[in-house]
Amino acid sequence: MASDSSEELKEHEASAKFGKRAAAAQICAWTIALCLTADIGASIAFKKPRAELKLPVYGAFMRSQDKPDVLVLGSSVALCSSFCADQTIKKLSKEEKSEYTGALYLQKQVKEKSGQEVTTGTLATAGAMASDAWMLVKKLVEFDKKPKIIIYETVSRDLFDASMPQIGDTPVYRALASIHPPQKNQFLPKPVIDAIDNVQRSPFVTALTISFSDTRFLTDPERLQFCVDAIASSLSFTYKTRTENRTWLTDKLCTLLNRKASIYEAAQAAKSANKNNGEPTNGLVEYQVDSRPQEKRYADELVYFEKLIKLCRDNSIELVVVLLPVNKGQYGPKLPPSLRKAYPGDSLAITKRYNVQTFDYDSDESFNASHFTDHVHLNELGAVKLTDQLTSELAKGSMLSNLKKAEHTY
Repeated sequence: MASDSSEELKEHEASAKFGKRAAAAQICAWTIALCLTADIGASIAFKKPRAELKLPVYGAFMRSQDKPDVLVLGSSVALCSSFCADQTIKKLSKEEKSEYTGALYLQKQVKEKSGQEVTTGTLATAGAMASDAWMLVKKLVEFDKKPKIIIYETVSRDLFDASMPQIGDTPVYRALASIHPPQKNQFLPKPVIDAIDNVQRSPFVTALTISFSDTRFLTDPERLQFCVDAIASSLSFTYKTRTENRTWLTDKLCTLLNRKASIYEAAQAAKSANKNNGEPTNGLVEYQVDSRPQEKRYADELVYFEKLIKLCRDNSIELVVVLLPVNKGQYGPKLPPSLRKAYPGDSLAITKRYNVQTFDYDSDESFNASHFTDHVHLNELGAVKLTDQLTSELAKGSMLSNLKKAEHTY
């Protein structure tokens, strides 16, 4: 009897333990479900509208017969270098700039300096990042429209402009990701193709791609933190917006306590109160740059810059990287100090590693304020000067001499 009672007691205890574990599991499951529901709800309720840019008609270009020998890629800085130079030989209106695809002055200079008659064009787009250039070249390969030479004209902004949507969600990336050759996936319904596109460019897949494309996270704790943050941010809206939420909460609390939310604000208040007293705070710069999001973007875009180089190499496309000049007096102070030190050194290290022909006009002191319309965009004088110097340098090598007017042969 005692034995039976002991066994019943053990069974009762085991049953009680199982019940507690089951209850704990249910609580955990419901807590996770509640958190996910709140997170998804927050992402819907507080989602910011996407930045929309006026884009070239990529679909029309991919379907056309155009297949230039030399193609210029980049952001608005590259677009200006082609457009403004072409204005010296052709009447162009400002309204044409956003969708301009010509590079006539470049074509003219190549012929004069190398004797080669080549076709040229540009698909540079305002706001384009390095990741967008990679996606564009990927589509050129898919549509069998790869040029013989790609001239990638870039400035540091193309690597760290955190005001642009995340990689995979920029206007250029979205527009290109949805374009496919007629023969690709033609057996699948369009909704299925769209779903696949959305998954491939989703924040989670993008974060994983960046992480495993750059294995520095295996040895560099800072890079590992970047990767963890990127993956966590892609899964949780609340985690992604934690900095914004903390800033908002701090600001509201400081307002209630009649205090300033940051040292910068306090210094500005002191400057305003003592502007006639010769206080040291009078020399404060009038604009601030939040470097943390920019540093994260910079690290990720460098991965895509390297992916762009590999993609061109694997598809027998000659890549020329041109680090464009900037109006240093106006542009330099706007950059986060850490990125001001990192660029162009990081980019040059990557191009050197892959033996990519690179022209560093960012360090060319002969460009001055008279060559720019603002802090970064070239005017006609600057665009002509840049194109003249670039084509002269290219004509010295064998790259242009190998170009023929005949059809591409790969």
